[in-house]
Amino acid sequence: MAFATKDTVEIADYCNGNREHLFLLSIYRQLTQEQIKNFKTAMNDCHYWIITLDEQRQPADNAEQQATPFEINYALENNMFKVSIGGRLDSLTAPQLLTAWEKIKTTSMPVGAEIDCAKLGYITSAGIRVFLILQKALGKNLALTNVNSSMEKLFIQKGFTVPPLR
Repeated sequence: MAFATKDTVEIADYCNGNREHLFLLSIYRQLTQEQIKNFKTAMNDCHYWIITLDEQRQPADNAEQQATPFEINYALENNMFKVSIGGRLDSLTAPQLLTAWEKIKTTSMPVGAEIDCAKLGYITSAGIRVFLILQKALGKNLALTNVNSSMEKLFIQKGFTVPPLR
């Protein structure tokens, strides 16, 4: 385990074209100049989380997320919560699904829910957590439809009803 010091070394960040700072690791004291150079070169190929309170700093564009933006359409039909979701259901977008559920159940408690996952491209544990909240509220009256084969196994493992694709 290496610890960072106050000294920093600039490296190029190929991910967004900006110059970033990498803390000078105490392990550098044990390396030759050639090894340090090789280490810095290797670090250029790494991806980093940048956590900052600087409101002026904007994250680099993520082409994958832009290609599949999150979308949600929902309605209460015949006392059923009908939802169609698409894109990424993750920690940033899962609250939108939970908010939709909260809005629907304030007017009338649905007897069940059907979530159309035809356009769902990606799901994280935050999205699964919202599904579990719905399942707890509705019992076994939650159905996930049009689930692609890559997510079907995950949903079944978590105890969801997943009918075969039509």
